[in-house]
Amino acid sequence: MKTFHRVLIITGLLVYCLAFQGARNLWEPDGGRYSAVAMEMLRHGNWLTPQLHPEQPHLTKPPLTYWVIAASLTMLGRNEFAARLVSSLSYFFTICFVYLLGRLFLPRKAWLAPLVYASFLMPFVASNFITTDGLLTMWETAAVCAYAYALWGEKKEAAPFLMLLMWGVFGLAFLTKGPPALLPLLAIIIHRYWPRRNADYPRLQWFAGLTIMLAIGLSWFLLIIARQPELIRYFIVDEVYGRVVTGEHGRNSEWYKAVTIYLPVLILGTLPWTFRLVRYVFKNARVLFHSRRQPMHPVQQQDVFLYLWFLCPLIVFLVSSSRLPLYVLPLFVPLALLAARGLEAISFTWNRKRLAWIAAWFLLLVAVRIIGAQIPSDKDDALTAQAILQNRTAPFSEIVFYATAPINGLNFYLDKEIEKVTEDTLEDELAEKESRLWVLRPKTAPAFLAATAKLGRQ
Repeated sequence: MKTFHRVLIITGLLVYCLAFQGARNLWEPDGGRYSAVAMEMLRHGNWLTPQLHPEQPHLTKPPLTYWVIAASLTMLGRNEFAARLVSSLSYFFTICFVYLLGRLFLPRKAWLAPLVYASFLMPFVASNFITTDGLLTMWETAAVCAYAYALWGEKKEAAPFLMLLMWGVFGLAFLTKGPPALLPLLAIIIHRYWPRRNADYPRLQWFAGLTIMLAIGLSWFLLIIARQPELIRYFIVDEVYGRVVTGEHGRNSEWYKAVTIYLPVLILGTLPWTFRLVRYVFKNARVLFHSRRQPMHPVQQQDVFLYLWFLCPLIVFLVSSSRLPLYVLPLFVPLALLAARGLEAISFTWNRKRLAWIAAWFLLLVAVRIIGAQIPSDKDDALTAQAILQNRTAPFSEIVFYATAPINGLNFYLDKEIEKVTEDTLEDELAEKESRLWVLRPKTAPAFLAATAKLGRQ
C-alpha cells in the first residue's frame, strides 16, 4: 500500500507540474529567444554555437538549456508544451530533491518541505516561463542535496562519493548559467568554516572535485574559445564584469531596484507560507551568531547552513548591477526548508480544514495558468505571427527587423529565420537578393526607402 501511495503522489505531482503548460503562447522576450536558439540548432545542426540567426551568435548563456529544449522539440514537435517541458520537469525534479532534503532537515515530517515548495507562488509561476533559471534551480538543489547527505546522512562511507557528485552537478549548473551557478558553493565553503568545531565534517575533495566541475562546466567554453580566442574577453569583461559591476546590460542597475524588485518577489513568492517563514527566520536568526562562539547541535548546524544558502547568493544579487525577478528563484529552496521547519515547530498536522485549504490553493495555482493563457498581450508571438500570415502579400523565406528589436518567437511560429539589421548593415543586406519580409518602425521608413531607392530595389 505504501508503494501504491508513493506512485499516486508522484503521478499527481507530475500532472500538477505539467498541467496546462501548453495553454499559453510564447511571449517575448524570453520565450521567443530561447525557442529561437533551439530552432536554429535543429535547423542547422550547429549545437556548439547558440545563435539567433546564422550571422548572429547568441553567447550570453552556456548552451545546456538550449540543447534540452531542442531535444524536447525534436521528440514532441514544435508546440508550446514541448518548449516548456524543460521548465516543467525541472520544477518536478526540484520538488523531488526538496523532499530528499526534507528527510534530513525534517526527518519526522519530510513531506512538509516539498509541500511548501510546491505551493510557493514564485516557483510555480516561474515554471511557466522558458529560461535557464528553472534548470539552474534543479541542478543547484541536487548539488546541495549531495552535500547535505555527505554531512548529515547516515551512510558516512558514502561521503567522498557524494562530495564528488556535488562538484559534478555544480559543473552541470555552470554549463546552464555560468558563474551565478556557483553561488550555493560560496555558502557551502563559508559553512565549512563558520562554526569553530567542524572536525567531523567530511573532506570537500577539493582537487578531484574541482577537476570534475571544471571538466564539465568549462567544456563548452574551452571548445568555443578554441575556435574564437577573442571570446575570452567577451565572457570575462562583457558578461561577468559588465553584468555585476556596470549597468550596460540594462538590467535594473539603479540601487533602489535591489529593494523594489527582490523584496516583493520574496514576500509574494513565498505565499501562502510567508507569515510562518518570516516568523521562524527572525526567531532563529540568532543561531548565526551563537554558532561562532560555541559548539552546535546538528539541528543548529543545519539552520546555519540554510541561512547561509539563502543569504550568500542574496547579498550577491543585491550588490550586482543586473537584477531580474527570476534570478532569486533558487533561493526559494532554502526558504521552503526554513518555512517547513517553522511549520514543524508548531506541530503542523492534517485536518479537514487544512486539507481543504491546501487543495483550494493548488487548484487556484493551476487556474492561474489557465487564466494567464487567456490574457491578451502585445508580447504574444503567436498573435504577431497570425497577423503576418493574414497580411502578407508575397512568400518570404526570412523575416528581417530593421533598426528595431526583433521578435524572435516568430522563428518558432512561422518556421522562418529572424535577422536583425542596423543602419550600418542595411545596404549590404538589401544587396542580397532574397525573398524577405521586412519589419520596421514608421520613423525609420524614410531611411529604409532611401536605401532601397539607391540600390534600385522596390
